[in-house]
Amino acid sequence: MQIISFRISTIRQFSLLILASALAGCSSENVGRVEGTVKLDGMPLPNARLEFWPDQGGKLSAALTDENGHYELHYGREEMGAEVGEHLVQIRTAGVGPSQGDYGSSAPEKIPLKYNTNSELKKTVKPGRNTIDFDLDSKGKVVQPKAGY
Repeated sequence: MQIISFRISTIRQFSLLILASALAGCSSENVGRVEGTVKLDGMPLPNARLEFWPDQGGKLSAALTDENGHYELHYGREEMGAEVGEHLVQIRTAGVGPSQGDYGSSAPEKIPLKYNTNSELKKTVKPGRNTIDFDLDSKGKVVQPKAGY
């Protein structure tokens, strides 16, 4: 009876160790929470999609702005934020509708190329909480995507 009890105890401890290791591998050490506001010509920009692309490769983080231009980055389905480090940021409005996740709408592009396809925006995400605001101007070439974007 003691041998069986010992084996069950050992299996539980081993299972907990594996679970703890797996959770440690999924930890948020390398992910910082990111939120902020996007403005275009001084006005809040609703229904814009932000994409943070890590310079060192890695996983894309994205968000949609609400009616006040506010956003919170998503790092996958379950986690909020972006990888710690330098990012290229792209912001666009084409094909983004008024409700969260409403892609494929006929919304036109309002953002100049210098902030999306040819983005010049670089931002650094630090561990912990980050507030990263964008105050964009409409000066510059704006290109509407082709059908099927």
